[in-house]
Amino acid sequence: MVDRWERIIADNAIDTVRKISASDTETDRAMRNMSPLSVLLSESERLRVLDLLFQRTRE
Repeated sequence: MVDRWERIIADNAIDTVRKISASDTETDRAMRNMSPLSVLLSESERLRVLDLLFQRTRE
């Protein structure tokens, strides 16, 4: 999971992060638990940050 997060971050793959945050698969739940944001923000705060990032990358 850490390697996958490193690739996502290196690739600036915001769409992948949004998919992980919205999905309920076992793998995506595990990814959320290993999220670099999980120690800093609550789930609702993480979702707000992801929404803001997604909006800004689309501008």
